[in-house]
Amino acid sequence: MMLLFGPAFRKSRAAGLAGSDRIMFDSTDRDRTAALAEMRRQARARSNFNSNEARQKMAEWIANDRRFDGYDPAKLVDRVEHCVANAAQFDVNAPELKKGGKSVDAWNRPPVSGR
Repeated sequence: MMLLFGPAFRKSRAAGLAGSDRIMFDSTDRDRTAALAEMRRQARARSNFNSNEARQKMAEWIANDRRFDGYDPAKLVDRVEHCVANAAQFDVNAPELKKGGKSVDAWNRPPVSGR
């Protein structure tokens, strides 16, 4: 799922909520991704765009949010920032974002035996 920002976020969020009976804090992938986008926006605004302070504030909010109980807050903040900086697609279900999840890094994988 992609993180959307600005008018695209507001338009997609409004289209998803118009005429529906959804609860306020749903735990679908789309809602978790939208929550992360809003957390990032709020953290940056409240910290006067100080990136280190915003990252700490966002990690604190994620740690206190029940929707993200199984996730490692630091890894989640790093992935959100990475996706925003590189215009990459964000997958909230990636196993490396979970607590105790191992990083899937193509450059640091152990060599394949038998070659």
